[in-house]
Amino acid sequence: MTAPAARPAPPTAYAANAHPANPYSANPYSANPYSANSYSAAPRSAPIPSVAAATPWFARPVIAVAAVLVALLAVGGGSYLLLRSPSTTTVATAPTSVTSVGDAVQPSAAAAGTSGATADPHAQLQSLANADSAAVEGFVGSWIPQLSSKRPGLVADGQTWDDAAILAEHQSLRSAHPEARVLWTGDFANYAGRNFWATVVGVPMPTAAAANAWCDRAGLDADHCYAVRLTHTGGPEGNAVMRPHG
Repeated sequence: MTAPAARPAPPTAYAANAHPANPYSANPYSANPYSANSYSAAPRSAPIPSVAAATPWFARPVIAVAAVLVALLAVGGGSYLLLRSPSTTTVATAPTSVTSVGDAVQPSAAAAGTSGATADPHAQLQSLANADSAAVEGFVGSWIPQLSSKRPGLVADGQTWDDAAILAEHQSLRSAHPEARVLWTGDFANYAGRNFWATVVGVPMPTAAAANAWCDRAGLDADHCYAVRLTHTGGPEGNAVMRPHG
């Protein structure tokens, strides 16, 4: 029987600092051998050749034409903007105003109101009668004071009447008596003359005497105020009562 092999002896402990010194130095490399300015200055760049020099001779006319076209477009575009901007401008003038839209000038509503059609006295009388017609229809069957009845060509009160004079008289009466209205006698059966403009006062009353009493209170004479009754049937008889003169 063979005896077991002997165990190897444990390694011998090393004493402190038994290792050899670091064989490598802290700065094993020599100092930077190159100085900050060890290279010579960079050579100056070569001058940039001009466009004319770099452009072949046969291409130069094309470039010149293109430059001219660009300049013309720039100027033309600026002119268009100056002519077209702003698109809408309001200009105040006296006594009316005009509004410029784009390149056209339109009259304002105030200026349109002075057109020849509106200024025509006959048209104005007709317009007033149309506006008063609903109120006047409410007087039918009642007694009301009548202040005037005139037609163009009538000679009365020392003058020959026309549409302008009739309109002026009606407007004066309407100013003095806000209830005054104008009518065309041809629309009613109680008038013998069917082509007169009549000014009546819209204060319907049950009797002719009451309407004539209103004339007395207003201080109007018998020729310029008396009672009438509007009707669409019958005729003039019995539908007007004059006031005594004097």
